[in-house]
This record gives sequence, C-alpha cells and structure tokens, in this order.
Amino acid sequence: MKSRTVWASALALAVTLTPLLETMAQDGIILITARRQGDTGISTTDLDDVKGPGQISPGDTAMHSFLGDNGHSCRLVVVNAINPGAFYGGGTIPGNPAGFLTPGGASNVKLVILTAAASTADNPNLTSFSIPTMTGEFGIIGSAGNGLQMYAGTGAGNPNAAFLLTNASPAIATNALYMTVTAAGKLHPIMQGIPLDAADRVKMVRDRYPGEDNTASFGGKANYEFWWVTAGASAPAAGTTVLATQSSAPTEPCFSVADIGGVLADSSTNSRRLVHLPFGEQSTGYSRRSFNCLSDIGKVIFLRAAKWAMGETLTPYVPLGVIQTSMVSPTKLELRWTGSTAKNYKVLGTTDLGALSTTWQTVVQDIPGVAGVDAISVKLDISAGPQYAFFRVMPVP
Repeated sequence: MKSRTVWASALALAVTLTPLLETMAQDGIILITARRQGDTGISTTDLDDVKGPGQISPGDTAMHSFLGDNGHSCRLVVVNAINPGAFYGGGTIPGNPAGFLTPGGASNVKLVILTAAASTADNPNLTSFSIPTMTGEFGIIGSAGNGLQMYAGTGAGNPNAAFLLTNASPAIATNALYMTVTAAGKLHPIMQGIPLDAADRVKMVRDRYPGEDNTASFGGKANYEFWWVTAGASAPAAGTTVLATQSSAPTEPCFSVADIGGVLADSSTNSRRLVHLPFGEQSTGYSRRSFNCLSDIGKVIFLRAAKWAMGETLTPYVPLGVIQTSMVSPTKLELRWTGSTAKNYKVLGTTDLGALSTTWQTVVQDIPGVAGVDAISVKLDISAGPQYAFFRVMPVP
C-alpha cells in the first residue's frame, strides 16, 4: 500500500500537457504549391536523385496533412500551374492562376502558401487576386522579382548555412532553436497567450529524435533539417510588423506580417494579408523537412498565423491547464482536466521522465473532449504498473 501511495504521489507531480491546437474554420481551400520538379515532364532532377527525397517535399506534404488534421481542405499543386509564365502537365499546359484562384464553388481559395522548395523565379506575382499569402521562401519576401514587398531591397532573405540545422550540425546552440518575440509581436493576435521564456523566446524547432540522425550510415540525406528564413539586413516596409527575430541573429526578422491597407516596400497599398514564415524548405539537394522539425508550439503558431491570414478572429492562446490527479482505489488512478469539445485526447506514459517524447507509450487514446472545467477524465488501472511512472495528456489532432 505504501508503494502505491508513493507512485500516485509521483504521478500527481509528473502529469504534463502538450499545446492545444485550435481547429480552423471549414469554409474555403488552402492551396499549397509544390516544386515544379515534381512534374517529371518538366524535370527529372528530383527523380534522378537516388538519395531522395524524390518527387515530393516532405515538409510541404506534412503541412498539407497537418492542416487537414485541423479541419481544412487543402490542395497541393505544382507552382507552375499558377504561374502564367510557365508550363506544367509535361511542359505542355500553360500556367493558369485564374483557373485555380478565382473565387467560387468548391475551389474557393482562402489562403495560398508558396513553397520555399521551389526556385525563387518559379513563384508568380499573385497580387491581383488579393488572396492571403504565406511563404518561407527567402527570395520573395522582399522586393526582388515577384516578391511580396514586405521588406525593402532585392537582397531580402537570408538562407545561408548559419541558419541551417541538420543531423551533421555540431552540438546545436540553444539560440538556434528559438525565435525572440518583439514588443509588437507580444501584442499581435497570433502571439497573444503564447508562453515565452524569461528572454522573450519561444522554441520553434524540436530536438532531434533518436535514430533520426543515422542517415550517414545509409548514404541518404539528413532527416533532421530545418532552415530558418530571415530578412537579413533588409528594412521592413512601413506596413510590415515584425513579430519575432531569430534568437541567434537578434537584428534579423524571421516572422512578420503585413495587414491589408499597409504600405509595402514598393509604395503600393497592400490588398491581402501577408505572412513571412520563419522557416522554409530548401530546394534541390536537400531533404526539405523543415516543417517536420517544428516544435509543437511552433505548429500552434503556424496554425494561428494561417487563421489570422484568412481573417479569422483569434482569441488568446490558452494551454489546457492543470491536470487534477486523484486515487480512486488502491489499484486505480483518475486524471481530470479542462479541454475542448473540438479535440479528442490521449494519455502517454513513461517510467523515465528524461526520455524523449518519441519514446513515451500510448496508455489510453480516443478520449472525447467535453465542455466544462475539469470535465474530461480517465481512470487508469495501476495494479500492474511500476512503482513510479509519468503521464502526459495530448490533444488529438
């Protein structure tokens, strides 16, 4: 009996929570562009690269899946399809942005996410469609070519090696995983309620998983690959609000927005909400897995940025809260928490609090969300459990 009391006491202190993602509205399609090299009639560059990742960019497909898990229909098309100056479909069909982006019917596009896995020149100018746009492509956040004009100067954007994290990176400096939120960022709806540390930082990049860095043994590309996308030394346009800078380069914006009506770098008036994302997939020669390396709270911020861009009203981010733990009987423990009816939940457990999250085991899943304070509960049978264990509750998706 004494050992069970100690076990329950340990659990009471060890239960933790992962971030709560907000479900997006259902109306409208999110269009995500893919590399033109995915169309083998145009190029076999990716097809012929035996080390991978082949004809997809894992980060773009992961983004598509993530947005779908959170309630939005998405469409992934090669960027040439919306570029009137290019061809797709084996290089025979001219790009037709109007055919993809004209509002109406099931194809109504509420948000365009321009892939950073494409070459800068492949991204078209879509200003005339006035559709909210997000991108982590360093070459188009500024005033070069078909740039979004969020920063002055054609040199805006900094993809240099100092902003690349991979398996091969030496011990990664702490600042390399974080962005530092500005005073304006703290007040912006996207970031309100997002927990920051004492230095006003938020961890955007997760740690490497065990085994994720073994590709050198097999000759493949790095599975852990994250590219920070900063604006370098380029000045923000008058209508651009810098929400955060990269923590290891505190003068370089990495996350910014431009609202409708603001003045852009070319002195034009902005007609759509724009978001400079802090990350991007790089193109030929890389594994293109930046989105896959976002932390949980990084994905929350990405989702809130998408919601803001589409004009949704954001409420401050609120974590799930404290889990109440109680002993029901000598063999049963109850966990109770406040959650959301928009989510299901699962309980993960481990005997090693220092273990990486990927090694935690699922104890219970498919727990429906219920409205009300401490309204969600689950009873765990601990009769065959170890003396000490640790649990965490996770919203799904």
